[in-house]
Amino acid sequence: MLIKERSLADERIVLIKINKIQYNTIKSIFTDTSKILKPRKFFF
Repeated sequence: MLIKERSLADERIVLIKINKIQYNTIKSIFTDTSKILKPRKFFF
């Protein structure tokens, strides 16, 4: 039982790390696209 609980805890930590990485990449993509789109607004 202890081994199973440990593995679940480790999986949760890994998932949290992956979610943080995905969040950071999505955030950076959003900021990049907003930077690209902001100058274009002046043309419209």
